[in-house]
Amino acid sequence: MNDQLIRLIKLESIDAEIAKNKEAQRKIPLQLAVAEQRATQAQSTLTQILETFTLLQKERRSKEQDLKIAEEKIAQRKLRLADLKTNREYQTHMSEIDAARREMGKIEEQILLLMEKGDQLQREIASQQEVVAAEEKAFGAQKAQADERLQEIAEAAGRLSSTWTEQSAGIDTSTLDAYRKLVDTRKSPAVVPLRGQTCRGCNFSLPPQRAAEVQIGEKIIRCSYCHRFLYPQPQAEAAG
Repeated sequence: MNDQLIRLIKLESIDAEIAKNKEAQRKIPLQLAVAEQRATQAQSTLTQILETFTLLQKERRSKEQDLKIAEEKIAQRKLRLADLKTNREYQTHMSEIDAARREMGKIEEQILLLMEKGDQLQREIASQQEVVAAEEKAFGAQKAQADERLQEIAEAAGRLSSTWTEQSAGIDTSTLDAYRKLVDTRKSPAVVPLRGQTCRGCNFSLPPQRAAEVQIGEKIIRCSYCHRFLYPQPQAEAAG
């Protein structure tokens, strides 16, 4: 088979590997971004729970202060009982004390509810902290794998580039430019086998004489329709 044609077939294989590497290189940051987003979302959820817990604690301290003030007011009113002159004043004062006690009861109930909510939030915080730790660990592991994979791709790209240069050195400029044009216009594969008289790139049939020249393999021949480079299909593939 024509040496330049052999080189073109090898270039096609090299370019296919280069394309795979580029696709893998493109996907890795996207996959990593998903893992990072999960870790960020987990941390954001934890932050929201912590903020809610902080506000709840602030509200609880405010209620406890209200309770303390109410207790002091009741104590002061009890001290004044001895100074009251009439039964009417006494009854009025006792009504005020009872009202203050009822208000204290309400505040105490509110404090208990806040305490229960606080306990629940503390459990949620502990659970979410575990989620955050797990997501950060997973992201760290995936990032390490991504960095390693990107390094492997970079090294492979260097080797493929060197091999591509070596193979292309034996191809004349016009043929190489035509090959590059096919690749650039996404007519990949740019080098295809001829099965019988049919181009495997566009599935059009070549004239018998031109198909015979392809099967001989001594010349570089391109498809009359899609302009891909043609090579004789190996016997094993032809039988299949």
